[in-house]
Amino acid sequence: MLSSRQLKLELTESLVLDDVADTIRKMNALREIGVRFSMDDFGTGHSSLAYLTQLPLDQLKIDQSFVRNIGIKPNDSVIVQTIIGMGNNLGMDIVAEGWKQKHNVSSSNSMDVPSIRLLVQQASAIGRI
Repeated sequence: MLSSRQLKLELTESLVLDDVADTIRKMNALREIGVRFSMDDFGTGHSSLAYLTQLPLDQLKIDQSFVRNIGIKPNDSVIVQTIIGMGNNLGMDIVAEGWKQKHNVSSSNSMDVPSIRLLVQQASAIGRI
């Protein structure tokens, strides 16, 4: 039998934003019995930083549309760096979806890919990714 402490529910921003107050109430009730929460595809919906402080989230999953452009689109690289830093500072685990595909990105592109890798390694070292 699955324990509630082993359960992590993935939510999307659009699902959460339909009725934020009701969602927070339900999430808090589930969290009391040990259920954890992950925000999937973070950054692709109608993100509000205020919700990050209200929602009982344990994890942010950075959408692969940003991750796969590390080293190609400087703005996407900055977004990934920012989400990693913000999530770490809020005590959340971070998942960079599609990161495994990044091994073929050249560090000679406009974004400093080794810096992103270092951020991911640092987050990993403190157990946040």
